[in-house]
Amino acid sequence: MKAMRCEACGNTDLVKQGDFFVCQFCGVKYTPEEARKLIVEGTVKIDNTGSIDNYFTMAKNAADAKNYAEAESYCNKIIEIDPTNSDAWLLKGESAGWESTVANCRIEESFQCFLKALEHVAEDKKDDMQKAVIGKITVICTAYVQLCLNHFGEYPGKDAAASIINALTTACSKAGGLYEQCGAKESFPLYCNVLATLVSKYIFAIWDNKITPEFKNSNSGHPDSYDLQEFFENTVAAITVVEAAIKAVEIGESFFGAGKGKGSQDNVGRYKGLIVMRTALTTAFSYKYGEYGYVADRSLTLEAKNQHIDVIMQYHQKIKEIDPTYVIPQRPVAKKGCYVATAVYGSYDCPQVWTLRRYRDDRLAKTRRGRAFIHTYYAISPTLVKWFGDTTWFKQMWQGKLDRMVQRLNEEGVENTPYNDRPW
Repeated sequence: MKAMRCEACGNTDLVKQGDFFVCQFCGVKYTPEEARKLIVEGTVKIDNTGSIDNYFTMAKNAADAKNYAEAESYCNKIIEIDPTNSDAWLLKGESAGWESTVANCRIEESFQCFLKALEHVAEDKKDDMQKAVIGKITVICTAYVQLCLNHFGEYPGKDAAASIINALTTACSKAGGLYEQCGAKESFPLYCNVLATLVSKYIFAIWDNKITPEFKNSNSGHPDSYDLQEFFENTVAAITVVEAAIKAVEIGESFFGAGKGKGSQDNVGRYKGLIVMRTALTTAFSYKYGEYGYVADRSLTLEAKNQHIDVIMQYHQKIKEIDPTYVIPQRPVAKKGCYVATAVYGSYDCPQVWTLRRYRDDRLAKTRRGRAFIHTYYAISPTLVKWFGDTTWFKQMWQGKLDRMVQRLNEEGVENTPYNDRPW
């Protein structure tokens, strides 16, 4: 029986397509004249050694050119011929990993290919394969996590945060088995901490240099309720990512029972950063523009503030578990703000309100009657301001009284410089 055999791969499945005969295995095209020369007599026995070598060369060339889809395709052809080809599995895993996008993480698929490579590698090449696998895991996972971080940097929010968390969780929780098979268990905690450090440093930088300034500088320093909501959402998203970084360290240190190490020490700084972010949520507020200018408008409810403070105190306890010498500070008190004064003067942060806040914390809060007055004031004033805060008569009624009180307090030595509320 006569048959045509492809010179490139040795396959005999050639089909006429238009003016050419096309190999259905490797895609090489032949003219009719070339095809006649391929006809062989009798039973065709195919030696695929040459085609595997050709495919692997093409796969390597494609990978070197960063055409990972093509590289993966050639690796698949090799695996179809020889499912035990460890080099093809290794390159397929690498190519799949580099093809990951924010929307399509292929890291876990990449890991499965690396496991196949380790399963089929020859004994005399085992050490080299193990080193190659560990190296590729580190490079690919670091690059993919950075890709997700860059997306968060451009579009901060819960969706971008979820991509980072998925990348970090997959990169750590799924890599332990590979590290074990490669005889590198002692390096696994360091690997997890490197990824956690990459994530936490980037997130803190984005929060410090993008999320917070954009909120504070919005509308010439008077962010509205939309800006406030966006700040809340983006900050919470950043917090969840840093908490995932802390969890990644815990995965690394607990996977093989390594115990607390450098990663835990680094978690102290991460917890302190989280404390700063949650504290910012409890003090942030928006403005609205009224007849006499900007006045403080919205902030978290007292209940929501206390929920954040509960978590802040848990962070302090976590720090102490890592560093027994750490002194847990006094629980901060969620403040509702000087509602009437803020409505009259147009800002929670101005010399007159700084004076009144100092008077509240340094004098009133230190006596039982003073604290009773504060609680009564906070129970009544929010409703009064909500109803009448933007009216002319309300501001005029209180302006003179507060001006005289502020002047007297300043004369008595109460400062009117910037002030942070004190717990009482």
